[in-house]
Amino acid sequence: MSTHSPTLEDAINKVCDLLPDGYQLSLVCERGSGWLTLTDPDGTELEIGGEPRDPLADQVLHAIEVAQNHA
Repeated sequence: MSTHSPTLEDAINKVCDLLPDGYQLSLVCERGSGWLTLTDPDGTELEIGGEPRDPLADQVLHAIEVAQNHA
């Protein structure tokens, strides 16, 4: 297992390849904070989990797992 995080670009490319049909992952930014939202095909927001201090790319990859397990 790698000890370094993938780049955000690599993680986003994986989302585009692996996110199940109808699921959406969004990056929301506002002054002072940013977060990811994951929605299923019905528009329900899913809990991604993880820690806010985790690298964003790792959070993106975790969101893929959440979506795949939910699908």
